[in-house]
Amino acid sequence: MTWFLTIGLLIIGIILLVSLIRWNVIRALRKSLTLSDYDIYDNKRVTAIAKRKTGDTFGFPLKCTVAIGQRDIHVIPLRFNPFLFMTDYPIAFSKATNKKLKIQRSEYTEIIFIGKQRKSSVFGSVVEITIQVYDQEEKKELVRKLKNWK
Repeated sequence: MTWFLTIGLLIIGIILLVSLIRWNVIRALRKSLTLSDYDIYDNKRVTAIAKRKTGDTFGFPLKCTVAIGQRDIHVIPLRFNPFLFMTDYPIAFSKATNKKLKIQRSEYTEIIFIGKQRKSSVFGSVVEITIQVYDQEEKKELVRKLKNWK
């Protein structure tokens, strides 16, 4: 019984350690960005699903900041989440690797697009991003900027 408890606590410790390391990378990226060069969309609910040949990864929604610049797009979580070890955040798309940033569909509250990340990771390089936007004017503006960004 104590072995199971010890192994369980060890696994939880490793999960939290990896999530904290990823969170420190996210905070460093947020500090290094010059936000005046980007159009910022704060507090958006974003789901990222990595597209792989073997199948899609599980994506769970996080509150994120979406920053759209002239050369790149960043999706940066706002808060720490213990499940960050299962995700690919922070996500960055650059124009050099995305000749075709495909907007899949734009429903009433969601914008879904597929892009190739700047740097490939364990989860792959092609990611489907779902951004939930509840203000219709802001949604139209975000879709227009994503279409013009290509």
